[in-house]
Amino acid sequence: MQPVTVLSVIPGEIVQSKTEAKDGYVASVIKAAKTTRECRADEVSCDVSTLETGADVQLKGVTKGKGFAGTIKRHGFKRGPSSHGSKNVRKPGSIGSGYPERVQKGLKMAGRMGGENITMKTSIVAVHAEEGLVLVKGSVPGSRGTLITLQTL
Repeated sequence: MQPVTVLSVIPGEIVQSKTEAKDGYVASVIKAAKTTRECRADEVSCDVSTLETGADVQLKGVTKGKGFAGTIKRHGFKRGPSSHGSKNVRKPGSIGSGYPERVQKGLKMAGRMGGENITMKTSIVAVHAEEGLVLVKGSVPGSRGTLITLQTL
């Protein structure tokens, strides 16, 4: 048994074909049909007939937004002691030293989590061209209603 995600494919037309001689690689540029807000979850824009079982693919999408998150949820920090009068239970701790007298860039602090563009690699488990379905291994980025771009490698 293998966990898969079923993706429904939005029909599209091939606009341009890239060739090895001219462009240095082989690919097809596909223009997807206009989508509405009623798109189902995990819909993909590509041509199903070009996909084959076992092929490695790249999925691009936007991750689930989780809102403003603290350091424990966002970066996996550990908690402080919760007994004997300690007030450092879910706080990040020290954020810098006396020099350079500012918070340095890239410091892991609380803030907005998720809602970022992500590219992940996976493989196709099965293709059902007549129904317009593609089964990919594992999970895909985003929540229900997000559009995902599928690209073969």
